[in-house]
Amino acid sequence: MKRLRTREAFLWPANLPILPHMLKVYDFSFFLERSTLAFTMAKPSTKPSWESLYRPLHIEVWGLILPTVIVVFIVLMVVSGNSHQWYCCSTHIFCNLLFIVYPRYHIS
Repeated sequence: MKRLRTREAFLWPANLPILPHMLKVYDFSFFLERSTLAFTMAKPSTKPSWESLYRPLHIEVWGLILPTVIVVFIVLMVVSGNSHQWYCCSTHIFCNLLFIVYPRYHIS
């Protein structure tokens, strides 16, 4: 009763999304703008170009990728044993690095 005497309202401005399922449950007496759910993305800072293939990786990352490839190559050479398998293993690794289809008949 105190609020009725002092004429305090139970209404206040609020920033709420008014969604269709909420309209069925709640009584919104007045709204200025319908809000919708949306996703926003920041504008890309770098322009797409041919350099986009390697630009996301820093020099430290490329510095770690190169020794990793070399170490894997050496380990595969040691595991394979004879010289023919060394040749097959090395050509297979280089074909994979250069995205070349490796012929199946070379694999022993």
